[in-house]
Amino acid sequence: MPCFYFQLICHYNNVFGPGLKSITNDPSQIDAIVKTIERLVTSLSQVGFDVFDQKFELDWRELLGNFNLQVSELETEAKCCIDESFKVLR
Repeated sequence: MPCFYFQLICHYNNVFGPGLKSITNDPSQIDAIVKTIERLVTSLSQVGFDVFDQKFELDWRELLGNFNLQVSELETEAKCCIDESFKVLR
């Protein structure tokens, strides 16, 4: 399951690369999304416990709950940003 989360982060990094930044009216919005993605990476890569150790299951579930909440917020922000970028192109 941890691999899924890193794939999700890679997906967002690919979507919010230089291509999208070049067509948006507000590149700082893309920068903010990229910083959010970086915080998500940090939250998973700097875990202070062994995610495969059963005794840390509750800690892992809490971390994933927070991660999923942040991803949900990111999805909303990303959708708005992409919609706005395509409006500019029309």
